[in-house]
Parts: sequence; C-alpha cells; structure tokens
Amino acid sequence: LNVLRASELSSNLKSLIMVSTDKACEHSSNYGMTKFLMEQMALEFGKTAKVVRLGNVFGSQGSVIPIWDKQAPRDKRITLRTINGFAMRRFGTTPIEAGRFICDQTRTTSNLTEIVIPVMSVIDMGTMAEVYKHEFGCLIDKIDGQKGEKRFEHLVSYKESPYATRDARKITICYEKRPNLDITPW
Repeated sequence: LNVLRASELSSNLKSLIMVSTDKACEHSSNYGMTKFLMEQMALEFGKTAKVVRLGNVFGSQGSVIPIWDKQAPRDKRITLRTINGFAMRRFGTTPIEAGRFICDQTRTTSNLTEIVIPVMSVIDMGTMAEVYKHEFGCLIDKIDGQKGEKRFEHLVSYKESPYATRDARKITICYEKRPNLDITPW
C-alpha cells in the first residue's frame, strides 16, 4: 500500500509494476491471500499500476531447483512433494524470461485496469525429479505437500475468466472498472 501511495506522489513515474504469483489465484494460504489483496489494491489504483502475475520462477529463492541442486550430489536423494501420492504440476519460467516479460510491461500502457500473465510451460514436478534421478543417480523421496499446496496451480480463476484474453505471449485479465471479486478462499 505504501508503494502505491508513493507512486501517486511521483510526478515523473511512467509505470508501476506490481509482481504477483499464481498463489493469488484461487488462494488457499495466507501467502496467496496477501498476494491477492496486493493485486486488488493495485487494481484500485488503476492507471498508475499494472499487475504481472507469474508462476514459478525456476532457480529463484523458494524454487525447488536450488534445493535439489544441493540434495542430489550431497545426499544422493531428493525430496518430491506430492498431493495424495501424485506429483504436482506447476507453470514455470526462467528468471531471464520473467525479467524480460516484466520489463516489456513497462513499455506498454493502458488506461484499463489489468493483470498480465506470461504464457508459461506446465512442468510436471515428478518428471523433473526423474531427470535429477537420471543425471545424479539419486533416489526420490516422496513426501506429503504442505498445508494449502495444490496439485495444480491456476493462473486465471473462474471468476476472472470472463475478463481474460490470450495471445501468443500473454494472458490479459482486463477490467474497464474494478470488479467486485469475492475474497473468500476457494
């Protein structure tokens, strides 16, 4: 909120990009709820802010890749979180792709309130774990996912879908005026 308020005071600010995550869509945790609320506050500010919603940025802090990179050579085992024994699937991008997409959004302007989402690949975490198993000769320890984790994350909620369009590079959720979206968890 402070960043949004400060952006209103700047006379030479051309754009403000608020970066969000797929956890804001159909949120099931406090983390997802705070991301969702940040998106809603940014949408209320309209012209001065745009929301970029990303999936998993592989290799970033919080990503499983740095964890597996340490576990595989050291322990000859990696841990794979599952939901009811099934591997999760995630939308993913690289840090470079995410950075480019965010920078591209600073070059585009709109008088509409919007959330933009890059088109990303779906990654089956079980398949990715098998690659590590093959590369490092390690075992895969399946463990239960944490509370609030879902097998499939979504980038656009059912309630947002009437406002969504897609082209080859992005999904845009565009509101001519701020909708009254229910903030209750799914």
